[in-house]
Amino acid sequence: MGSVIFTVNAAWNIKNFRMDLVDEIVSAGYDVRILAPEDDSVPHLEAVGLTFHDLLMNKSGLNPFADLGLLYQFISTFRAVRPDLVFSYTIKNNVFGALASKVTKTPFVPTITGLGTAFLSGNLTKTLAKVLYRVSFSHLPVIIFQNNDDISLFLKHHLIKPSQVQLVNGSGVNIRRFTMQPKCTGKTTRFLYVGRMIADKGLGELVEAARQLKAKNVPFELKLLGGLGVANRTSFSNEQIRQWESEGLIEYLGETDDVRPYLRRADCVVLPSYREGLPRSLIEAAAAGRPIVTTDVPGCREVVVNHRNGLLCEVKNVCSLARAMEDFVNLGAARRRKMGEESQKIAMSKFDSRNINAVYLRTLEDQI
Repeated sequence: MGSVIFTVNAAWNIKNFRMDLVDEIVSAGYDVRILAPEDDSVPHLEAVGLTFHDLLMNKSGLNPFADLGLLYQFISTFRAVRPDLVFSYTIKNNVFGALASKVTKTPFVPTITGLGTAFLSGNLTKTLAKVLYRVSFSHLPVIIFQNNDDISLFLKHHLIKPSQVQLVNGSGVNIRRFTMQPKCTGKTTRFLYVGRMIADKGLGELVEAARQLKAKNVPFELKLLGGLGVANRTSFSNEQIRQWESEGLIEYLGETDDVRPYLRRADCVVLPSYREGLPRSLIEAAAAGRPIVTTDVPGCREVVVNHRNGLLCEVKNVCSLARAMEDFVNLGAARRRKMGEESQKIAMSKFDSRNINAVYLRTLEDQI
């Protein structure tokens, strides 16, 4: 029996986003192993028969000298396991895993799930990220992307060759789990943000937009669902979240393993991110038949057609975001319902995980 390694910067990422694909690869007869930093999801992963390998890494920052230990861990694990293929996600795993695959001659397929903080930072960090991508990806036959904008950017900067590109519509969702949810009722519009509590997701702009709407007495609620204290240079502190809550701007809901009950109670999902690969939170919202307010940036605009299943606003523009949210509040019930129906149609046609997983399975077959 052959083996496949999945590597990512958090084990919960596999549990929450990739289990459909993992299950299909297990069903195809492979021993699946997870190489990631340990967290609370590990017992679940091991309980379903997966082998876990702990990966010690600093998730924030990008320093090739400081991360030599990470590279050594990848090399050691690849040599010990000798997998048929490694599927990788997130920037450090992609870069240092690819370098290790070159040393160990291990088949390796990275997925670009977004450019990350490194590409959204200053020129020096961005330049370093480009160099690392160019060097580490040069030998790979396949690199999977989740939107055309990221493909164009990588090609423009000569980080990859056109022959390496494979496009998928995100990680997809299990359409059978995310069915159309009943319409929310009530005079107050409920906005739901699903994501990490970090600035790169546009959370700062979202709170300021909420402040503007509150000053105008717009009838709305804003609830935040996602992890606090995540290892990211742009993370908001627990104290900051509690301060916003004390001002009546937001309600923090904590974390969850099942977003569906929260989607059921939301009128609209909002994500003012700076840039994405293809955000799972918006795909799940669409599958649940929820309208969406998001930024007109790569990744987000792949899910939302402006004025069809949601509203697009300008990135990093508080006034534009507040205007889009207020416009949604003022929509009639019939228009909201139609937007929700269109969201579900888009999810079913583009983001069914069965179609996306088939691409990964073909890639696995082609590489062994």
